Amino acid sequence: MSAIEPFIDQRILAWADREPDRLALGDTDTESPISFGELSSRVQAVSDRLVSSGVTTGTLVPILSGNSVDLVIAMLAVMRAGGVAAPIAEPTRYTPPESQLVLAAPEHQSEGPFRSVPGLECIALRGKIEARAEPVERSPDDIAYLLHTSGSTGPAKQIRMRHQPLASWSASVSQQIGLGDDGAHCIPLPLAHSYPLWQMLSALAEGSLCWVVDGLRRPQPFFEILQGRGIESLCATPSLLRLLTNRYAELFRPSAASLASIYSNSEPMPYGLAKACLEAAPKARLILFYGLSEAPRTAASVIDAAAVSDWTGDVGRPFDGAQVSVTEVGEIVIEGPHLAADCAHPHATGDFGRLSADGELTVLGRLETRIRCKGALVAAETIETSLSECPSLLDAAAVALPGGEGYALVAVVTKAARSGELAAQVDRHLPEHLRPNHVIEVTRIARLPNGKIDRSALADFVRDGV
Repeated sequence: MSAIEPFIDQRILAWADREPDRLALGDTDTESPISFGELSSRVQAVSDRLVSSGVTTGTLVPILSGNSVDLVIAMLAVMRAGGVAAPIAEPTRYTPPESQLVLAAPEHQSEGPFRSVPGLECIALRGKIEARAEPVERSPDDIAYLLHTSGSTGPAKQIRMRHQPLASWSASVSQQIGLGDDGAHCIPLPLAHSYPLWQMLSALAEGSLCWVVDGLRRPQPFFEILQGRGIESLCATPSLLRLLTNRYAELFRPSAASLASIYSNSEPMPYGLAKACLEAAPKARLILFYGLSEAPRTAASVIDAAAVSDWTGDVGRPFDGAQVSVTEVGEIVIEGPHLAADCAHPHATGDFGRLSADGELTVLGRLETRIRCKGALVAAETIETSLSECPSLLDAAAVALPGGEGYALVAVVTKAARSGELAAQVDRHLPEHLRPNHVIEVTRIARLPNGKIDRSALADFVRDGV
């Protein structure tokens, strides 16, 4: 492959020179998507304002915005200005620890604890911006963005990604999976997390049209875009796909029929869910990524409706340039040029899995979610996957009991589930030593903004209720 431009913002904005009228970006609040030409003009205006406000190489710039055109413009503008883009997952609760400048969408300019920080400058993402500044000299080794992990299994961590791996690795993976052939993309996951952020930046860099929406919190606009905007590629997680193929099946099926690709990451994919997705979208290929915030897109498995019956649950082989191994205790270790700036080489992931003799990787869950059941250690995700096909279960989470032996099954059940029916289904899907000590029925299971189970909250809930 030819040499790759080391800055992904420049790869994206180069489309404005080649095809300025090519459609680039839309969201739930725009009637029509903006072109690459307009995207470039708006990015340059915000970038120049940032430079004139003192942003330089390495300046941290928090961005307060939900999934929107504004957020994407802000991220590209910060990168172009030499700063470190830091999209905030929950803007209304954010107080900047070190920055003296924030970029804010209109709905966040007058609210939130950040307003009490002395001397903090808040730059609006819309409106007339007349400042002009000279381009900033950058190095491919500079930091492009800072994200926080979701905190689904422990304290949230900061992840810093350099420009070079962001640009080169996204281009390499896009070429290996044919991402640029997918047409219009829909990104309904928070761009403050690495998987949807990489998907969006990679698609724009390939010249694709991206619709960024908040699918988990605003489902109606999401379906309107999915059904009415010619979407061919959907970026999702198993949690979101489970909602789409169950609770929202009647709304999802009409639009799914035209999908060419469904991308998934962040959690293990149960066989039954993969089968349901490909039944709803029979023309689609299902691309199952494996990666972490620290090392997005390490491996991938691509399956379609014809091959799903032979799928063994693996996430495929590592991409060219990435190396994967599994330790004696089952921990997945990765190495490669795509690791975040602060990662050790090699990087112990904290994920639990196995590697076949021919290099196929299967991810079973997280080491810290393993539960001791009658002497055996099993990942909570393995139990949840086994139970995913119980007809009475709409949602479920396995939570270790205080004391370290056994677990409680926190479950959302169907209204039609009769007394004893759930227990019988659990017995059919789990061997005796993996059956729960308690079943706690709830109306909803606590989840994080990216759709992952909030295991910390559930652990507190079970500790107080059992």
